[in-house]
Amino acid sequence: MMKLVHFLFWLQECKKQVFVVATANDVSMLPSELLRRGRFDELFFVELPTADERRDILSLYMRKYLDLDFVVLLQKKLLNLLMDLQVQI
Repeated sequence: MMKLVHFLFWLQECKKQVFVVATANDVSMLPSELLRRGRFDELFFVELPTADERRDILSLYMRKYLDLDFVVLLQKKLLNLLMDLQVQI
């Protein structure tokens, strides 16, 4: 609770413009001091992404952080290894 008091005091006393972004799973559980009129200019509600949107998000992430050529090569080697093992059994 003390951190919230410090944050609210800082917001009130700050002379510079600040841009605050915050998230919450359940806004109704936030202290009323935080949501009182004038604290924030706007409050937005954002739905969870649909299955297609999650797929798109993961695709962007995978493209950025994963070398897809390497994954395809690794998959090919793994499949060859599994086929060799199957032949030996």
